[in-house]
Amino acid sequence: MLSRPADNIRCKGCGRRAVEFSNEKMMHALKATAASITLLCASCVDVDVSRRRALQLHAFSAPVVVPPLIAVAPAHAASKKYSAADAQKAFGELKAARAALDAVDKPLAGGDLEKAAAALQAPPLVAFEENATIIVQAPVLTVEDKKAIGTIRRYGVAADVIIMTGGLSEALDNGDVRQAKSFLAKAKGSLDEVIGVARGGGLR
Repeated sequence: MLSRPADNIRCKGCGRRAVEFSNEKMMHALKATAASITLLCASCVDVDVSRRRALQLHAFSAPVVVPPLIAVAPAHAASKKYSAADAQKAFGELKAARAALDAVDKPLAGGDLEKAAAALQAPPLVAFEENATIIVQAPVLTVEDKKAIGTIRRYGVAADVIIMTGGLSEALDNGDVRQAKSFLAKAKGSLDEVIGVARGGGLR
């Protein structure tokens, strides 16, 4: 879920939290559970870990990394077929999620962190991973566009949305307004990228 504490998102190699990274991008998600997401950062991407072994030990019970293993999609989603109409509907939900992030601005600026946290639980935001997965698996976008957003094997900008909204949720819980504003801006930017790729691929 988007409210998943960012503390639970760490690099498999060095153990650093995802929210501690600046210019680095998390790479190759190795496992995901309802409680945590484990990825490899750019510095540890050469660590020799068998993805197959990781999947055997940790079944994807929750979406993780839709792209290079971005936060992805639930394992069972891979077997489901999505249509162009499904992708179009999911795209509408992504735009609604973007509007929901804008709704966090006012309460955050006014110091009402409880209201800001509540706004972060808007249905379109909570369902972001699911909708990103539908768009990637539907027969609409090109292979390159799907890679940019993220697939079960590749990390993409959808992972950034999940990581940044997770950091935003944690910052709000901790009462850290400065950090919350930073994560909110980054979450918006990442979601804008996802929407831009999808729109460029023909979704409206």
